[in-house]
Amino acid sequence: MTYCLQKGGVYAEPAYVTLMLDCAEICKTCADFMLRASDLYTHICAISAVICDRCAQECEKMNDDPRMKACAQMCRHCAKSCRQVALEMA
Repeated sequence: MTYCLQKGGVYAEPAYVTLMLDCAEICKTCADFMLRASDLYTHICAISAVICDRCAQECEKMNDDPRMKACAQMCRHCAKSCRQVALEMA
């Protein structure tokens, strides 16, 4: 987030910043639900996958930037893991 805000321009557009914050927050929430063995965590994992995919798509738009490419890859990995958990436990 700090990197994007420092870069400015398209990196710091409000919708993009909001999406990154949403992604970070849902990942934290997903982990919290799983740690306390909530019976709702599969639902949180499913929505987390959607948000992580969306964040990856936005990061991929700046794929010429190595940091954003790494961000996209990590978001894709997270989305895949979340989808897998949601499907296995459903």
